[in-house]
Amino acid sequence: MCPKCGSQRVKVTPAGNYVCTSCGYSWPMPTAELGWAHRIFLVEKLYEEFKDAKPLDCAKLKEEIIRKGATAQEASRIARRIARRNMKLTNNKKEKDALREALESC
Repeated sequence: MCPKCGSQRVKVTPAGNYVCTSCGYSWPMPTAELGWAHRIFLVEKLYEEFKDAKPLDCAKLKEEIIRKGATAQEASRIARRIARRNMKLTNNKKEKDALREALESC
């Protein structure tokens, strides 16, 4: 519906704008802000890239993740997630204890 005249006769231009066929008024299509989705995708991508990091040095891992474009908070979340994953995958008590310490320092 045209915001100027109220007509229902509206077309979409190839440029992505609405145009009223009655009065000729043109207005842009509303756009969605999807920055949050890009951040979530980046976090998942970085997790997949670093999930097999061993031995786990939390500080170095966070530095590397930040260098790839994550924020400090996101890097900490990814490092903790990797430590928890590695704890579940190992049966070695010594490794689990080292990972638990790394998790606490992250």
